[in-house]
Amino acid sequence: QYKLNQVGFRRKAKLTFKQKNELKEVHAQWICTDFRPFTILEDYGFEHLANIAEHGLVDAKELLPSWHTVTHNVDDLAAK
Repeated sequence: QYKLNQVGFRRKAKLTFKQKNELKEVHAQWICTDFRPFTILEDYGFEHLANIAEHGLVDAKELLPSWHTVTHNVDDLAAK
């Protein structure tokens, strides 16, 4: 039997003021370090990624695929 969070029902996380400020700082550092446009934070794909990130503090290298893997996934998606 499926659990509610497996069929689209998720509890919204409530961030503390401190957590929100930490996220703002991390986003600003990312924008500056990697020369990303400010509007990337409004990108649907980025928002979707943030919405499904429910793992808490993890090593991003474990969680995120490499660019090489993403390249193959994009090729597969384009072939559909």
